[in-house]
Amino acid sequence: MANQRIFLGRSTVEMESVGNSMSTKYCYWPEARLLKIFWKGREIFSGNARPGDAFVVGCYGSTPEVRSLGIPEKKEILLMWLLSFPKKNRNTNLKSYEKMLEEQRRKLNWSGYEDWTVSGENYRLTICNRPDYTGVYHLAAYVDRKITKKEIIKMLNDFGGGFCCPVDFARRILKFKIGLTDKDLAQIEELA
Repeated sequence: MANQRIFLGRSTVEMESVGNSMSTKYCYWPEARLLKIFWKGREIFSGNARPGDAFVVGCYGSTPEVRSLGIPEKKEILLMWLLSFPKKNRNTNLKSYEKMLEEQRRKLNWSGYEDWTVSGENYRLTICNRPDYTGVYHLAAYVDRKITKKEIIKMLNDFGGGFCCPVDFARRILKFKIGLTDKDLAQIEELA
């Protein structure tokens, strides 16, 4: 079936569907830091949760499995994850990025193919047009562990967003995991 994601914000949620599941719903009260998940009207999960937390709900036809969403620990991997690059397309070394990009271009060389790259000293992000991927495919990414805050801000603004999660969640990740300040976050157009 499917893994559905729940990204918790600062607003109270009363019986909202989990992703596109018709049988699984959730409630969230940020003041109480309480998340409850229901399947076919029966409570299957009740636990502490803070604004900015995320969960995966595995909906496979029987009682769903609930677990915390695992996010990458390393800054460079986390930035690529936030921008929706699949694990197999993330690189932390420029040579492996260049090799992957060359292979991807050769493999995806169809009529009308175009790709676009956003780059700086310590990063490269390449996407391409691909009709069977609703128009955009995340081709290859490279972020070096030496990337600076200034470069992160420029990279995010030049890439134009495309976060894999709600903006509130992305803001929390950038602040608490990457180390950006409120002043830094104010410079990122998609978060303003």
